[in-house]
Amino acid sequence: MMKKTYILDGNQLLERQNAFTFLKQNLFLPDYSSDNLDSLYDCLTEFYQGDSFIIINADRMKNDSFSSKLLNVIIKASQQGGYNLLVLD
Repeated sequence: MMKKTYILDGNQLLERQNAFTFLKQNLFLPDYSSDNLDSLYDCLTEFYQGDSFIIINADRMKNDSFSSKLLNVIIKASQQGGYNLLVLD
């Protein structure tokens, strides 16, 4: 299977509903995934082994309660899910 690179813009991940809409569209999450961090973690650790994620404008995410939790989920999932992660401020 061909490995993919996903670029996530921290500016698009600040507000909860916008973030999940952006992630579903850009990561092609399954229809059954819920708009919560636990479901996102499960999808990230199951479907993206060997792929690469680049998060740009990550500094914007660090000052917001929801988006900082989202960033932590993506980082933790990369450690368990076997995908490459590059976080850029």
